[in-house]
Amino acid sequence: MTSIDWIPLLGAVGVGAIATKLLDVVWLQRVIHNSERRRWLREARYSVFGKLTREIIVYGPLHYSTGSTSLEEIIADAILLVDEPTLLSNLERYVPTLEDTQRRLSELPPLAAMSSEDAKIEGRRRDAEMRELGEKVVQGLRASVIG
Repeated sequence: MTSIDWIPLLGAVGVGAIATKLLDVVWLQRVIHNSERRRWLREARYSVFGKLTREIIVYGPLHYSTGSTSLEEIIADAILLVDEPTLLSNLERYVPTLEDTQRRLSELPPLAAMSSEDAKIEGRRRDAEMRELGEKVVQGLRASVIG
């Protein structure tokens, strides 16, 4: 029978345990952290972008809801979560364009009461312009959440 030399064996086990712990601390923790961060970012984007998409699609560009969170607040949250320059630009353009459109349209009488065909055409043009910009924003939000 051979006798087991316990000291080198215990030393090898100890070195293996230390190497495993170092690997865990250096590499595995970073991988877990990055995975958790990506998951949190995906969930945050889904939540905020979903709210923004609902405001744009359901309520339309001229009649967004006046719930507890304003459209500007939702867009501000969305801007923090966006990493695509084109989508960011569209989001930054959407609120001032929306406010300008609402202001201009509020200065006009209601479309149904207008006698001027030009005023009706301008109102429809503005609405179409806002819907087009809204669609670009929604497409960018969708791509950002899916991709």
